[in-house]
Amino acid sequence: MYMYIEIESGTTELDELVWNLVSRLEGRTDYVLVSGYISILLGMERPTQDVDILISGFRSREELANFFKEIRGMGWETIPSNLDEVYFLLEERNEKIDIFTDKQWYFDFKKAKTKWGILSLKNPLVVKKRGYKFKIAPPEVQIPYKLWLGSDKDIKDAVYLYERLKDIIDKKAMKDIANEMGVDLQFVLGDLSEN
Repeated sequence: MYMYIEIESGTTELDELVWNLVSRLEGRTDYVLVSGYISILLGMERPTQDVDILISGFRSREELANFFKEIRGMGWETIPSNLDEVYFLLEERNEKIDIFTDKQWYFDFKKAKTKWGILSLKNPLVVKKRGYKFKIAPPEVQIPYKLWLGSDKDIKDAVYLYERLKDIIDKKAMKDIANEMGVDLQFVLGDLSEN
């Protein structure tokens, strides 16, 4: 059973765009949203041009073909554009592909291949926002990962996520993951010694 949170604010154009994509993944592959869009979804105001999505892999080549037919029907494009190349890169080589929308945003779309990506797929946090549901990486993984990335933008995201979700975070699990990643949580988030 997944943990749920509900966001009261209205949806944005970007939320609707993301929903257009993830709703087409349901039943075809497990997915989880990762990286900067999570902070934006939860209310942080910051620019982005891309949305990162991890998937478990399509249930069949036919499901992948149907998915790409649907997004191309919306006027979206992929790089590479050939379905055989997309299948090879995504499903066999575990490399990312890009999905370009008809708006200013695009998706980095990739199969989970790390321990943390697989853990995120198995334990997503479900965000409900005005009738939409989005599966996001759990904060216990996302916060240490953003700190590990280390840019100013990533650190701000980590701090925001902690402040926004601290009441539901399993702090021990987050500390364990941070230790495995070699990340110091106290430096950015203060004293997390309480459980």
